[in-house]
Amino acid sequence: MKVVITAAGLGTRLFTITKETPKEMIPIFYRTGKNTVLVKPLLEIIFENLFDSGIRHFCIIVGRGKEEIENHLSPHYEFVDLLKKKGEYDYAKILLKLYEKIEKSSIIWLRQHVQEGLGSATTLAQKVVGDRTFLFHAGDLYIPNPKYIHDLMNIHQKLQPNATLGIKRVNDPQHYGVAKLRKGKNGIFEVTHVVEKPKKPSSNFVLTGVNVFEPEIFDDN
Repeated sequence: MKVVITAAGLGTRLFTITKETPKEMIPIFYRTGKNTVLVKPLLEIIFENLFDSGIRHFCIIVGRGKEEIENHLSPHYEFVDLLKKKGEYDYAKILLKLYEKIEKSSIIWLRQHVQEGLGSATTLAQKVVGDRTFLFHAGDLYIPNPKYIHDLMNIHQKLQPNATLGIKRVNDPQHYGVAKLRKGKNGIFEVTHVVEKPKKPSSNFVLTGVNVFEPEIFDDN
């Protein structure tokens, strides 16, 4: 399965750090062992979670000023050699593990020139995903346990809808994409309507930013 990762947004809710730094590169304190904590950029964690879940084909949609993301997910072996010369073997090993995953992956970069939302960004990937089921993952979504990826894909495979959306209940939905739900057969909830950042939310259920889509979602384009 291919995954489409959107990483073109401005990240205004994280200003002012996102004025010059892509929000997908915001540092996350990441525990790698009992007494070991690394500071990793968010998108690196997302990439590794997806890779460890079996994904090997990535389509990452970026915008202007996002070159930092492309550079970070491009192997830089000269820097690894520099770390080794300085005796930083643990950090060199960490980078080599990341680069090994990158080398085993197919990564396609697409540029979104005009900020027109996630729907427009996803449409850019139509020729990349073709006629196959694909995973959509927001580039600014952090969920510590990567089990959610398998759970969503398994549910989609079991129910076989055109789209399976990750939904979460929140107290203040006004700043998110809000979903209106209808309880269908066997207690399964159907999404009937979605509004991005509404002033008067119709529910407390919001889109998490991880979905599974069938190519039929492109039929109206």
